[in-house]
Amino acid sequence: MTQRNQSDQQHPSRVRLYRRRRGERKILGVCGGLADYLGISSSLVRGLALLSLIFFTVPTLVLYFLAGWLLDTQPDSLFHSEEEEEFWKDVRTKPTQTLSGLRHKFRVMEHRLRAMEAVVTSPGFKMDRELGR
Repeated sequence: MTQRNQSDQQHPSRVRLYRRRRGERKILGVCGGLADYLGISSSLVRGLALLSLIFFTVPTLVLYFLAGWLLDTQPDSLFHSEEEEEFWKDVRTKPTQTLSGLRHKFRVMEHRLRAMEAVVTSPGFKMDRELGR
């Protein structure tokens, strides 16, 4: 096994396109994986795949089975919680909004940290600490 394959198994990418796991898929899990990646309904992707199958039978079949063969199955331990899964889905589908949300969270944390620092470095805090309050 190459160095890259070992690191991919230890730290799978959360923004990569995967097929669905065995119990969560219809045929090969390509449509469900694509729907997860794009952040849309899997029914919509399956409907579009069906329309494509009707009008472009051979290319659709070739691409579907090629994707089923090339794409890795989504690892079980990819996300630790539903919140983490939702965060990474937003990173894929709405990167600008995710970035602004993170900026806001860090700004709030910085204000709280500044307020705590002001209390700890104030002369009153030192006096209370020396008096044992």
